[in-house]
Amino acid sequence: METLLTLSEVCKILSISTATGRNWVRLGKLVPQSASDSVFPLFSSSTVDLLKKSLQNGTSPVLKSRRNKKYISGNGTDASYPVSDCSCYDTVNKLLQNLPAKLTSDQLQLLLCDCALQLMADAGISAPVLIDYLIPVQLKSSEITSLIRSMYQQDFPNVEPPVYHYLHGEDTLGLLYTSLHNIGNRKAFGAYYTPFSVIHKLIDHLPVSSCNSSVTLLDPSCGTGGFLLHLPSAFHLANIYGCDIDAIAISIARINLAMHFSVKNDSEVQTICNNLKVMNWLVHDFFPFESCSNSISQKIPLYDFIIGNPPWGSDFSSEELTALRTQYRCARNAHPESYTLFIEQSLLHLKPNGILSFVLPETLLQVKKHLPCRQLIYDKTFFRFLAYLGDAFKGVQCPCIILEVQNRIQIQSPSPIMVQLPGQNFSISVDHNPTPENFHLLCDNYAYEIVEKMKSNPHILNLLHNADFAMGIVTGSNDRLICSEKEDENEPILRGSNIFRYGITPPQAYISYNAAIFQQTAPEKFYRAAEKLFYRFISSELIFAYDNQQLLSLNSCNILIPHLPGIRMRYIMAVLNSRIMQFYYSRTFHSVKVLRSALEQLPIPCCDIPLQNKIAELTIQLSASSNAKQRLALYNDIDRRIASLFSLSDEEYHTIINLEKTSRLLLFV
Repeated sequence: METLLTLSEVCKILSISTATGRNWVRLGKLVPQSASDSVFPLFSSSTVDLLKKSLQNGTSPVLKSRRNKKYISGNGTDASYPVSDCSCYDTVNKLLQNLPAKLTSDQLQLLLCDCALQLMADAGISAPVLIDYLIPVQLKSSEITSLIRSMYQQDFPNVEPPVYHYLHGEDTLGLLYTSLHNIGNRKAFGAYYTPFSVIHKLIDHLPVSSCNSSVTLLDPSCGTGGFLLHLPSAFHLANIYGCDIDAIAISIARINLAMHFSVKNDSEVQTICNNLKVMNWLVHDFFPFESCSNSISQKIPLYDFIIGNPPWGSDFSSEELTALRTQYRCARNAHPESYTLFIEQSLLHLKPNGILSFVLPETLLQVKKHLPCRQLIYDKTFFRFLAYLGDAFKGVQCPCIILEVQNRIQIQSPSPIMVQLPGQNFSISVDHNPTPENFHLLCDNYAYEIVEKMKSNPHILNLLHNADFAMGIVTGSNDRLICSEKEDENEPILRGSNIFRYGITPPQAYISYNAAIFQQTAPEKFYRAAEKLFYRFISSELIFAYDNQQLLSLNSCNILIPHLPGIRMRYIMAVLNSRIMQFYYSRTFHSVKVLRSALEQLPIPCCDIPLQNKIAELTIQLSASSNAKQRLALYNDIDRRIASLFSLSDEEYHTIINLEKTSRLLLFV
């Protein structure tokens, strides 16, 4: 009898969210076993298998969904490769354009061998053992060359064999390998190779310029050796270690390191082979050099530096998760993230005063699920360096950071923390070392003092447990459900672009409200509340508008309904819209989305009813005014009153005003 699966089980198999799964059912893209299963649908395993295969091979129209990028397959020049103007890029790109979309394992290996042999010859390196993982069968160099020639003649007769030249610092083999590697596999293993600009930024900040002969360094997810190729010459080859689960990548890293250090003898080749291992860093301690006993009396290897770009979003089997949860504190949530496990393991392997420096998603700094990891970092290290990189990886919409921390053991006087923001570099006191709740470092010492002063005001409230939050409607099909003209049976619906500080522009979208057909929706009572605040969800700024017309909104326009006793809603809007609060928000949080968790932490100063009424009246005047100068004057008046409620001095107030320019006000026009 065929196995029946629940919707949640199906979504897990297909790597989609349950919301997407429900939408596919509604749209007929995912069909239950029985039409009567409308409340708790069940799906045949054979149907799910067919859908999964169609997603993987690209034959399903569902593939167009942005949630299914995991199943994109084929090869192509790796968009995340460090540079696109290197000497090898055009050569590799031209080759890829003429190769078939799918390659056999033998073809992949021979293409890599062709490249490796040419580069090694050009670099003057003779060490056939280095390509063992590329061609697992023991073959003589002449035999490999014969196989390569035969491959081009028989398999790719219309492809001109490429000519490769070695250039110091370029990872030609890595570019070729990742470009030939199935794109879906890259994503499944979190394999995105790091841009040279990011590598240089990380390496250049490490105190490695004058390393002695005993200093050791490990890259626990070294891939093809991108970080190792950019270490300064002061590093000794014998002290450079790396590992990866990809045997071919390790073989390439060995070849790269041999060429980079111009190895001349078998001893150096053996050192590279011993130090670069095919190994899963999360489950093995494997390098047999200096070690010490940890708290559970086990000997483990220790390193002066642990660096790199650990995998993000790796898939773990249920068996792997069971094993990992017994070993790692950071694996005990529902969906453990691979890079947090790498951090936890790496902190265990740092020498006293040792330094860890990783390229990581920015979400590590504040997302709630990563709190255990932040707590470990906080307990064991001091911050040394934090760089905000934005979307550094081409084709990957995920802001990232470089986080450099130092083992607390034996540190006498921690260094000031260096912070790099786009267009701004500053150092801050170690007293500003962040708390586990929030690792963001977004302001210099003076701005930090203002933020702390606002936070510590004795007369503040916050929205945590004191407000209702509701997302706007997710229709599941805007093209089908939203129209541009008002009709008898529909009503206006707002987008985020309709929301300005203190005002709402006339909507140009209309919808017939029917919660049953929407993909996601909040309870209707929130949309129909007597009064509420709308805010732009996709925004780096706080932009709020007041509504008492029971208007609907899409999910780019979310809803806040405060319930602070004795506090008027228009007054809360004024506080949230002020430059004072924008200053606090932008130096405490760093996101292109205005998240509930952030809004709940914002300090709302208490004040008496007459002052609330006065500020509320000023907001009404501002919304009603058609004169730009008058609106700005009213806005400034509100800001001064709110600054005084936080007990800010004139100097502090003018500092904020100068930083939060009027061009960013987004006042209602």
